[in-house]
Amino acid sequence: MTNATQQARMLTCPICGQEFTVRRRNQRYCGPVCRTINNRAETTANRQAARIRIRQCPGCGANFEPVGRQRFCSMRCGKRVQTRRRLGIADPGLIGKCWWCHDEFSLLDGRRLYCSTECARFVKSLWNLSRYGITREDYREAWYRQDGRCAICRQPERTARNHLLSIDHDHVTGRFRGLLCSHCNRAIGLLRDDPEVIEAAAHYVRS
Repeated sequence: MTNATQQARMLTCPICGQEFTVRRRNQRYCGPVCRTINNRAETTANRQAARIRIRQCPGCGANFEPVGRQRFCSMRCGKRVQTRRRLGIADPGLIGKCWWCHDEFSLLDGRRLYCSTECARFVKSLWNLSRYGITREDYREAWYRQDGRCAICRQPERTARNHLLSIDHDHVTGRFRGLLCSHCNRAIGLLRDDPEVIEAAAHYVRS
């Protein structure tokens, strides 16, 4: 083997700075230790980039740069919010808007998203929306577009728990079509989602 070939196979490790002989294709480091150090450094850099740079303090509303999982701008704000939460005292200076019904309410701490337990339980029941290819925002938009009523009979849900409307989707394409009550959703399912069968059933009922 010539010296030129030996030099072509020699590289410098970017971690420890030592020269090493390339034994594998795309080898960049001298050994597994340096490779592990580089992977950890890249993972840490990605996590730092994904972290929130500016956060609003739920105690005083001021913006600050969080360190780790810091939620409050200072220990004073944190203790004040925790004391008010323990005593059940609402802070009149902190007003939140319910994610579901958009009603305004006084915040007891910085983690509340809903104005009442009913709204929280309602949204918590929407845990399996991903199987239909939609999000909670899609469900909420369809709910208020239909005024909380079935797209067919225009009646609210009366039998299901938490009064949730059922998600109707095309079983062939998987496309989300709307929200139905349990009766209408079961009815079109028994009619095999076939428009001709549904029209024949409607014609039979009218006759």
